[in-house]
Amino acid sequence: MFGDPGAPRFLHPASYPGGSTRRMHLAEATTIGDVVLLRYLPKQEGSA
Repeated sequence: MFGDPGAPRFLHPASYPGGSTRRMHLAEATTIGDVVLLRYLPKQEGSA
């Protein structure tokens, strides 16, 4: 998602559910060897 502007994109322009107003929150971070798995879930309506 970051780095060389000419690099292939992981997330392409699209209409995502809820758009920029429907944020996600980090639910879990798990270390697997030398990488980290980040699990995000949609925020519940009305939560900050």
